[in-house]
Amino acid sequence: KRFAQKRQARIAALEARAVPAVEAADRFFDRLAEGIDALRRRDAALCDWAETHKGKALGLAGAAGALVLLCALIVGSSTAYEYYYHGKLMGLVKDQQDVLSTVELIGDDLGYLYGANVRIDAEQDISFKRVHRFGAKTDGKEDILNTITYMRNMEFTGYGLYVNGSRVALLDSEESVEAVLHTMQESFLQRGEDREYLEIGFAENTETREVTAKLGELDSREEALQYLMTGGIAQQFYTVQSGDTLSGIAAANGLTEDELSALNPGVQPTRLQIGQQLVVSNTVPLLTVQTVEVTNYIEAIPYEITYEQTSNLYVGESRTKTAGVNGERQVVAKITRNNGVEVAREELGQTILSEPSPQVVLQGTKELPPLIGTGTFVLPVRGYTLTSRFGTRWGRMHTGIDMACAKGTPVYATDGGTVISAGWENGKGYTIRIDHGKNVTSVYAHLSAIYVSSGNKVYQGQNIGAVGSTGNSTGPHLHFEIIVNGNFKNPLDYI
Repeated sequence: KRFAQKRQARIAALEARAVPAVEAADRFFDRLAEGIDALRRRDAALCDWAETHKGKALGLAGAAGALVLLCALIVGSSTAYEYYYHGKLMGLVKDQQDVLSTVELIGDDLGYLYGANVRIDAEQDISFKRVHRFGAKTDGKEDILNTITYMRNMEFTGYGLYVNGSRVALLDSEESVEAVLHTMQESFLQRGEDREYLEIGFAENTETREVTAKLGELDSREEALQYLMTGGIAQQFYTVQSGDTLSGIAAANGLTEDELSALNPGVQPTRLQIGQQLVVSNTVPLLTVQTVEVTNYIEAIPYEITYEQTSNLYVGESRTKTAGVNGERQVVAKITRNNGVEVAREELGQTILSEPSPQVVLQGTKELPPLIGTGTFVLPVRGYTLTSRFGTRWGRMHTGIDMACAKGTPVYATDGGTVISAGWENGKGYTIRIDHGKNVTSVYAHLSAIYVSSGNKVYQGQNIGAVGSTGNSTGPHLHFEIIVNGNFKNPLDYI
């Protein structure tokens, strides 16, 4: 295609440079014609003169004949023909027959070259205009062949793919249309021994029509398939959240900021409002491949949960006594999909492979202890190793004790009270602080998990977190502190 465009550009440039020479030649021949008319008017006078001067007349007659012959040769050599295809100028030839014979010879080859039903009717499609182009370069048969071969406005018989009455693609044959549609369908199918397709089609109305069109409109199979797969647009909306920016929303939806702004005219990037709806668009297939399949699959049967009361747990506490186990069943179902996405399912039958086992959960009935400090303290963890005591360590004060145990070990409130804070504290990592009243506070640091929130009331022995190694820590342990009236105390004197 690029070669043909460059060729046409060069031809246009040559024709533009030839215009002054052609106009000069036309003026020359106009003056020549006027001279011949003058010669005719003098013919009678010459005849009279010839009768009286026969010798001289014979010499002049010979010179005049030579001049006429020369003029005829000049006129003949400057005569050429512009040739047109459906009114569009294609080039300049010396002999019309060169064009007609070339069209006749390559007519059948054009269809093979383009893979399309291309035909040229010389009488209807080709026309000529006689012109005088003194010294102009004319097309030879090879030039004519190349010109005709690369004409994009050449008419051909193609096959249009129509979706709901509108043409969406133009291909060379019905086979090509069917091949494109088949390839699109296959892209959404999931072949396998466990499924059988009952129906494969399109939700839209599709048809193939024979049409007469320009060769430049012809689509390749790849181009047609690409358009069918991405030519539709589904309008979608995004709700602005706290902290969102226009650039961030655009990037998350595969758009540039300019594209997102174009979809939402009037939206100011610096004045986004929480809850505001922005339009975002994604390309979707132009056609909807609709399938109906019968498939076999294995599905879990969820277990049930049963509850048992126990006085060993406080009210509100629960513990799993027996873990539940899901069962399995084999299902035969009829599934309808649009472009691979399930839109309907109908179960046709099932076979139970294993029954589920229920989960048994214990629920506490024991009355809760006071949610305030009792003045006595219990161990915050069990099964620990004391790895660092209270007091000066490495030249500075160690304000608590380190109780090493496995990560995930439950951490208990040493006494009842109110949670002051529960979250990240710099070097201490995840930390919980509890106010026990009477200016007594307990601290639990380096946790891997926190189960309470600031403001919660807790009772003595309640599981409030899990041992970890967050913050400045060399291994899983609980750093435990007791603070009385703002002063750090040795926890071992209290628990």
